[in-house]
Formats: sequence, C-alpha cells, structure tokens
Amino acid sequence: MAYIEIENLKINYERKGTGDTKIIFLHGNSCSLRYFDKQFEDKKLLNSFELIRFDLPGHGLSDKAIDLDTYSLSGLAHIFTELYKKLKLDNAILFGNSLSGNVILEAIEDLQGVKGIVLVGSAPFGLPTTGEVFLPHPVLPLFFKGQLTDDEIKSISDTVFNYSESFDLLNSEIKKADPKFREIFLPNSEKIIPKNQIEVIKNIQIPIAVINGEDDEILNFDYLKAVPFNNLWENKMIFIPDTKHFPFIEKPDVFNQLLFDFCSQ
Repeated sequence: MAYIEIENLKINYERKGTGDTKIIFLHGNSCSLRYFDKQFEDKKLLNSFELIRFDLPGHGLSDKAIDLDTYSLSGLAHIFTELYKKLKLDNAILFGNSLSGNVILEAIEDLQGVKGIVLVGSAPFGLPTTGEVFLPHPVLPLFFKGQLTDDEIKSISDTVFNYSESFDLLNSEIKKADPKFREIFLPNSEKIIPKNQIEVIKNIQIPIAVINGEDDEILNFDYLKAVPFNNLWENKMIFIPDTKHFPFIEKPDVFNQLLFDFCSQ
C-alpha cells in the first residue's frame, strides 16, 4: 500500500502485478479497495496485467473529504481524474463496481489511453422513460444513511451477498467509511448535476463489459437492458449465477476468467 496526495487528501492505493495493460479497480459506496482482494491474489491476472486499486475519499484508509462537494459524482470523478494523471496511467482497463461505474462514466471524457471499461452492478444514469436504476428494495435507503446500526449493516450484507462469510468484510469497511459520504451524496446529486451518462455511453468507442450477479437485488435489469450500449463486449450482458451485487467476491474464479478474457482482447 502507498499514499498519493490529491487536492490535499491522502489517497491510499496499491499497484501489483506485471504487464503493459493496467486494470484499475474502483469500489462502490462505503466499500474499499479490500473488496478486490480476490483479484489481487489471482496469479493469472498478476502475471499478465498491472493491477491498481484505490480507496476513494472517505473510504478505507484514504482521508475524509475536506470539501463535502467531493462526495458527489463530479467530485469523485475529479479526484479519480487527478489520480489517473498524477500516476501517469495509460493503456488502462477501468473496472467500476456499483457507484464507481458512474464515477468512471463521469470521468471518462477527461482520461487518455483507456482501452476498455468493465461495469459490475452498475448502470449509467439518464434514461427518463425506462424506470429507475435501482429496484425499490427496503434496504436501499440504508446506503444513504449516515450512522448505521449493527442490524442495519447485517441487512445490507444479506441483500448484497449470497454468502454470510462476506459479512466481516462488509462490516469492517462500512464502519471505516465516513458516514458523511452516505449522508451528503444524494443532496449533492441534486445540487451538483452529473452528466447524462446515456449520452456518454452512446459516444464511447472502446469496448464495455457489463457483468452482474444474476441474483442482484438492487440493480434494475430492465433499466439496464434498455441502455444503448455502444460496443458491448460479447454483444450481451453477462450474468453470473448464484451471486448478488459483488460477483467478483462470491465467484472469483468465474469472474476473474471473464476479466482476463476481456482485458486480453
């Protein structure tokens, strides 16, 4: 692990593996770079690619935001863009899970040398007539609640994971995350309007892999299937059985092979 300073914030990151192509992993709301441990332990990936992962501001071991506008899509996209430039990254595949898929789409027009995008548990914002991005799940408001009780954290875990052994990871990282992030993100989304990501998707020429857990209880697949993806990998969305919102944690062997195949093309 190492730190890099961006906008007076210390950002925790790790680089591991060898290869000209870089895979850059961004985690979701109240998660951390630890969610990608099973990719950073995969010898096939490490022997073929350089893997890079970050803790976003207010998450993991990175600093909490000084300016709370950082806790918005445009704020996180700005931090990621500065990270990308400061580390002189290129020849990159961008991996976005959940909220960070939207961060990538917010930032993509300002990044050079991106070869492809992997979206997992994520959908672009901007379709006015095809329903909501997320399903009306009773747990959903907890993702935007400041302080969470142990019972609420357990409810989140049961919703996003099929297997109870992942609870300890989720519990640990939620408790590290800045409660202000969850509390302020939606109000910031109304104040700091993000890009129309459907238009961004239409203009992207690089390949996009869309991979989801087949049992995801949060993402609205009907909405996702209406998105006009340009250059969709395999010409289809991929669904991994017996996994929910984090298929790369629950079925790492299956997921890592898909990731290897996409990044090797």
